[in-house]
Amino acid sequence: MPGNVIVQQLAALPAEVQHRDLLISSAGRRTYADVREGMFAYAGWLSAEGLQAGERIAICLPKTIETVQLIYGVLALGLAYVPLQYPGNAARALEILGTIRPALLITTRTMAAALRQAGAESGAPRIIEVDEDEAALGASHRGIPPRRAVADVEAGDLAVIFFTSGS
Repeated sequence: MPGNVIVQQLAALPAEVQHRDLLISSAGRRTYADVREGMFAYAGWLSAEGLQAGERIAICLPKTIETVQLIYGVLALGLAYVPLQYPGNAARALEILGTIRPALLITTRTMAAALRQAGAESGAPRIIEVDEDEAALGASHRGIPPRRAVADVEAGDLAVIFFTSGS
């Protein structure tokens, strides 16, 4: 069975579920169709940033609907998603970044500044900084064509890399 099943299912939504809510938060709600379009928009943005299937991308952002859509976009492009705790310990984040060596880190301006202060200048990945508010992340892909294709992945390809606190 081919990989990327979750994003393949989201990409090929039957008409009868497109209007149903998929994500609900205090900031609002998104239907299946909204999230699918967000996934394609973020996949287009990441592709325009030069990322290719198989590369690792670290994300250190608040838990918002936009962040969830970004994660779907990461998976649709066939990238390996590495979540970093937000807000988190900058030294721990640097340790993880040094281990995984991502092609890109997407984080807030505040967290990027904390990483630089903790010594991120040497060997740090390319960083895209966004403002803390959810709208700033959503604005990042405006004007860039969406990528409506879902990457073909194999069963052995990385999708997510989790780091735990050691427990």
